[in-house]
Amino acid sequence: MNKNINIIFLAIDALRAKKLSCYGYKRNISSNIDNLAKKGILFEDAYSCINHTDPSFTTIFSGKYPLSHGIINHGPRVTDIEVKTFNERKIKLLPEILKENGYKTLAIDWLWRWHKRGYDYYSGAKPQLSLHGFLKQQFRKFPFLRKLIRQSMVDKLQEKVFKGVSKAYEDARYVTDHAIKVIKENSGEKIFLFLHYWDTHAPYLPPKEYIDNYGRTKKRIEELFRYFTSTRFKEEFELFEKSVLEYKSAIISSYDGEISFIDYEIGRLIDFLQTQGIMNNTMIILTSDHGESLIEHGIYLDHIGLYDETIHVPLILTHPELPEDKHIQGFVQHFDIVPTILEILGIESNISFDGKSALSLINGSQLHSAIYAEEAQYQRKRTIRTKNWKYIHLLSHKDEICRRCGRIHGAREELYDLIKDPKEVNNIIEKEPEIAVTLKKRLDNWIEKYNYQEPTIETTADTYKEDMDKVEDRLKGLGYI
Repeated sequence: MNKNINIIFLAIDALRAKKLSCYGYKRNISSNIDNLAKKGILFEDAYSCINHTDPSFTTIFSGKYPLSHGIINHGPRVTDIEVKTFNERKIKLLPEILKENGYKTLAIDWLWRWHKRGYDYYSGAKPQLSLHGFLKQQFRKFPFLRKLIRQSMVDKLQEKVFKGVSKAYEDARYVTDHAIKVIKENSGEKIFLFLHYWDTHAPYLPPKEYIDNYGRTKKRIEELFRYFTSTRFKEEFELFEKSVLEYKSAIISSYDGEISFIDYEIGRLIDFLQTQGIMNNTMIILTSDHGESLIEHGIYLDHIGLYDETIHVPLILTHPELPEDKHIQGFVQHFDIVPTILEILGIESNISFDGKSALSLINGSQLHSAIYAEEAQYQRKRTIRTKNWKYIHLLSHKDEICRRCGRIHGAREELYDLIKDPKEVNNIIEKEPEIAVTLKKRLDNWIEKYNYQEPTIETTADTYKEDMDKVEDRLKGLGYI
C-alpha cells in the first residue's frame, strides 16, 4: 500500500459506541461519522483495554496492554512507580515511530506529560481564566498565602462567585479550527495529526443549537455537575443520584447534543480535506478512549466499571486502498490499532506489540477469541469478555468501595450471560459457577504473562510536575480531583 499517505487520528473522549447511528442508535445524531464509516471499515466489536484516559491513550499509541506499558491510573493518581516502569521499558509511541519514518507529527491535545512525546507540534491548551486557577498561581508564587487561605475556602468562594459550570477543555469548534490551521501550515508535508475531541466528556454542555429546551436543560445539567465537582461529592451522593434519576431525559439530550456538535465539526474537517484535495491521500482512524455510563448500573455520568457502556468503543478506519462500507464482526482492541496502522503503511518495526494487526480480521480471520480489560482509577477490577459471557473480578476487598462516590458497584465476582442479558443486569455467578471458574482461569493466565506487580504507593507522580501544573485545573474541572 501507499506509504506516502497522511494519517488523521480522531479521538472522541468518553464516547460509547452504541450512541452512534452507525452502531445502531435510533436517533440520527452522527450523520458525518456515519458517512465516514460508509467510506471505510466499521469494527462492530471494538473494546478498550482500560477505562480511563491516560492509560487508555497510552495503550492506543503503544500497542501494549496497560500492565505491559505500566500506566494504569489517570491524572494525579498516576504514581512515580508507574512512570518509572513506563520509562524503563522504553515504550515507543506511534508518533515517535512515524516521525522516524518521515512524518510531520502534530497534535491538538492537552494531556501533556508522556503523551506529547514524538510530536513536532503539540498544541497544549489555552489558559483557563478561573478564580481557582488564579489563586493557585498566587499560591505557587507566594507560598505564605497557603497559611492564610485554606484550599477549602478557595473552593467555597469559587462556588459562590461562579455559580455556572464551564467546560475544562477547548470545544470541538476550537479543535477543528486549530486542525485546519495546522494542516494549512504543513501543506506539502506527510502528516500524522492527532485530534482529541472532549465534548462527550462531562459536563455535557453543547451549544444551544444542539439541544432541546436549552435554558431548562442547561440549568439541570449545571446543577448535576456542581455536585459532580464538589469536594463533598461522597457526602452528597444521594442528592446527586436523586437529581440524576429525575433529570434522566436532560442528561441523554445533553450527551446526544455533544455527539451532534462533534459530528458537525468532524464533517467540517472532512469538507476541508476534500476541498484541499487531501482526502484521497489520507487514512482516518476514529475511536474513543472509553465509553460512558450515563445512568446504568448506578454509575452516573462517568466511566467507572467494566460494563459494555464503558468499554465498548467505536472504531472506524478509512484508507483509499481498503474496502468501503464494510462492517466487521469479531473482537478488536485498542492495542491492535498501532500494529494495524504500521502494516497498512508497510512500516517494519522490531517492537513487540501485545496487540495484532486487524488486517487479518478485515480479511475474514479471527483476531481474538476474547477481550481483556481492567480498571484502577476508582476500583481495581478486571474482566474477560467472550461472545457469550462476561466475567468481572474484584482484585482485593480494600478496593470494593468506589473511591469516587463511596459506593459499591457490582459484586466481588460477576458473571453475565450476554445472549440472554446483553445489558448485564442479572449476575448469575451462583447459578453458573463452573463457567465463572473457567473464565477466571483464562483471565489469570492472561494476566500472568505480564508478571505485573501492583504499585503500593498512591501518590501523584512528580516526574512530570511542570506538565501536571498545566493540566491540574482542567482535571479538577472534569471531576478527577
